[in-house]
Amino acid sequence: MEDDGGDTALSIALDDGMAEITKLLLEEGRFSTHSPLLEQCFLSSARNGATGVLGIMLQRKLVDVNLIQKDGITALSKAAQNGHQAVVKQLLDTGKVDPDAKSENGWTPLLWAAQNGHQAVVKQLLDTGKVDPDAKSENGWTPLLWAAHKGHQAVVKQLLDTGKVDPDWRSNDGWSVLSLAARSGYAAVVKQLLDTGKVDPDLADGSGKTPLLWAAQMGHQAVVKQLLDTSRSHTNL
Repeated sequence: MEDDGGDTALSIALDDGMAEITKLLLEEGRFSTHSPLLEQCFLSSARNGATGVLGIMLQRKLVDVNLIQKDGITALSKAAQNGHQAVVKQLLDTGKVDPDAKSENGWTPLLWAAQNGHQAVVKQLLDTGKVDPDAKSENGWTPLLWAAHKGHQAVVKQLLDTGKVDPDWRSNDGWSVLSLAARSGYAAVVKQLLDTGKVDPDLADGSGKTPLLWAAQMGHQAVVKQLLDTSRSHTNL
């Protein structure tokens, strides 16, 4: 099954993103289990949401479901990053994947899903009861920090509702959850955070700027008003 260039039909199908052809080739069962090519196929299928290909590989146990790339990223992280809810379900249903596996730089599937606003995937992961909703990456960023930074209001609510996240956390580079939301003008997220009663509206970031100063500097009038309306926010900070 090799052409003159030494590429297998499976490799060509993978490179060209041909999910159905890949599925047919796998059904032939002519490939060695746990080969590098099959491992590539597994990770690519998770990343691309190819449920049919993944289903065959899982059913025939062709690869280790906790297979990782060189940087420590798992198939579950790839699926979570891209919002492939069906693939996430396939992997979780095996009962063999670690839903809280960390990459070399500390990224978990939940961090990926929260960063990209994949609400359904965030729910799937939280529902396992086996993930840390306040997990920190190597630079101290949490799922809540990322969700606030990107303005993903629904994900912010999901994380706050766990009661297990710190809404006043600061990353290693000094960013607070509120500062990130205020700087970008996400008034709805700012309200969510203030309503917890657990954030300091005057907490300065690593540059010494408060959420109010960021909102004013960036011209976010609604957020400036929100912060001024809190009895705890001071205009001289």
